[in-house]
Amino acid sequence: MILAIESASTDPSVAVAAPDGTLLRLDGWSASVRQTHELLPRLLTALAEATGTLPQVTGIGVGVGPGSFTGLRVGMSIGKGLAFALGVPIIGVPSLDAWLEAEPEAAGAAARAGANDAYLLSRGEVEPRIVSREALPRDARLVAPAELAAAFELSDAIS
Repeated sequence: MILAIESASTDPSVAVAAPDGTLLRLDGWSASVRQTHELLPRLLTALAEATGTLPQVTGIGVGVGPGSFTGLRVGMSIGKGLAFALGVPIIGVPSLDAWLEAEPEAAGAAARAGANDAYLLSRGEVEPRIVSREALPRDARLVAPAELAAAFELSDAIS
């Protein structure tokens, strides 16, 4: 089984997949503060609900941002600790790329880059760029954390 951890934003998530990549369990939630304190319990619950056990884990994927420094540290620490303890490989996955992969109809993905800026990865681009709140496209559907969508008034965002 493969474990996945995404903690770059205020909308963290965990997932469990079969070795062939088939999604077995997904759990995502929104939290404005202390969003990462639920990561490990929810990851273990997802694994159990997928009828898996830690010895069955063959690999771990962790979102590497861009995003919340504290959130990223917590997610990476959990992933690295589990990978070390279980003796399995760990891989970092760019968060915005993963969000776009999960939402094929989205034109881009955005994450907070400060009070008035966002990281924006438009579909087809290789690297995200930092844009001001005003420069975010209003006519394109973006994947964004619920908190960012509300704060930046992205009415058509996919959270």
